[in-house]
Amino acid sequence: MEEIDKDYRTRASFEKAFKKAVPNFDETKLHFEHKVGIGSESKVCFVLDGKLRKFPMYKSSYYINLWKNHFIDFLNTGKFDMNFYVILYKNGKKSIDGIVYKFPFAKFHGNEFYNHSDESMEFLNKVRETTGDCGMETVPKPLETFTTVKKDAVIKGFITGSFRPFHKGHMALIEYAKKNCDKLTILITTLPDEIISYKHRLSWVLSTYLNDPQVDVINTIMEEPTDLSYDDLSRWWGNFVKKTYGHFDKVFTSEDYGKVFAETMGAENCVFDITRNLIPVSATDIREKPFTNWDYINNFAKDYFTKKIAIVGTESTGKTVLAAQLAKYFNTTWCPELGRDIVRNSEETTMDDIKLIGIEHAKHILKHVRTSHKILIVDTDLSITKSYSKFLFGEVPEFDEWVEKANEFDLYIYLESTAPYIDDGTRFDKEKRDLLEKSHIEMFENEGVQLNKFEFDTAIPKEEAYEKRFQHVVECIEYFMKKY
Repeated sequence: MEEIDKDYRTRASFEKAFKKAVPNFDETKLHFEHKVGIGSESKVCFVLDGKLRKFPMYKSSYYINLWKNHFIDFLNTGKFDMNFYVILYKNGKKSIDGIVYKFPFAKFHGNEFYNHSDESMEFLNKVRETTGDCGMETVPKPLETFTTVKKDAVIKGFITGSFRPFHKGHMALIEYAKKNCDKLTILITTLPDEIISYKHRLSWVLSTYLNDPQVDVINTIMEEPTDLSYDDLSRWWGNFVKKTYGHFDKVFTSEDYGKVFAETMGAENCVFDITRNLIPVSATDIREKPFTNWDYINNFAKDYFTKKIAIVGTESTGKTVLAAQLAKYFNTTWCPELGRDIVRNSEETTMDDIKLIGIEHAKHILKHVRTSHKILIVDTDLSITKSYSKFLFGEVPEFDEWVEKANEFDLYIYLESTAPYIDDGTRFDKEKRDLLEKSHIEMFENEGVQLNKFEFDTAIPKEEAYEKRFQHVVECIEYFMKKY
């Protein structure tokens, strides 16, 4: 039915146009009334539940286009639906999201019609939060399921992702979803042999929304079919979610699988920043270049990408001073060794001390990772602790897997014993200290550790030599960081 676009000079011409626009017009159910003294106002009156209902209709085609679908439905069914059914349009494009919306426009007060502005404005605000500023056009009441936005409805939203890693693009999608639903479920999917363990990914998202009552975070571990097309796989996931977790009203995505996925779930597809204009990053970008994309990584996920750098060597080579200098230079934190806090003198070390040092140092490494910035500088590692044990007792204790894992380093800086020996009363003598260095080197070789060795230049003044070594170490670390 074509839209009418004109104003009518007389009430009669308006009534004639209205009757033409509404097939099967029935004078026993519908008739026009003109009230004297109200200017050009016309009212269309009809009988509903034994009552005469009155609608204001000025002599404009706007009212014909606005109400014709309602009267057609009334004449066919005998019931009058006070809601409008509308599609949205923007920049000349109609039905910009493919959805017919149920719009709570008006109510009756007695026999008189009036706009129900509170619910109407709530509807408009929610729609515009989703689609931006747009126009609306009335359409016939759809026979199939339609979207409704009303005050007492709980709109259930759904997001799924692998979050490898969790980043600010995901967070922006979640915030967008929270504004457009009442309850949001986030499903973290896990397939066999994932790049990043689901425990990490689950902890990042849970930690971020732990105290948010609007958000539920769930996890599933499963295998997906490998022989399906892209769209068929989206349908498979849609059916899995619908069967496993029930119905959702809206699906929020930043990927092109969303349309088929949402259709399969019987939900509205809400697309957010699919072109990555707002948050120009992907999980792949972060995995390949975490330092380059550092500011996009969720804060709880940053420690996963922190690179650990061990400063190692025998006693009295300046490890502690250098570690503190490097941390300051690279604007990060550093983890001191704990051996000297636990054992006052190297000669008094026991096997129990060795075990305690290894465990406590691992705890401190994990603690300092959380406060570091891209890299963590660590004074001494577990290999040095094992070497002390081998040197003193001829055996190496076993440590739990978590202790070993905490001592996995990305770069080793080895300070050679050419540095000046300083006897502070807690160390081995110089001869024993040099023998200890051989034990350290042997331990690293046995464990397959690649060392970046730095000599102390004894041919120049001591302060200059320390500075020279510091600059060489900085260059080594900067070269290492360029890979990320």
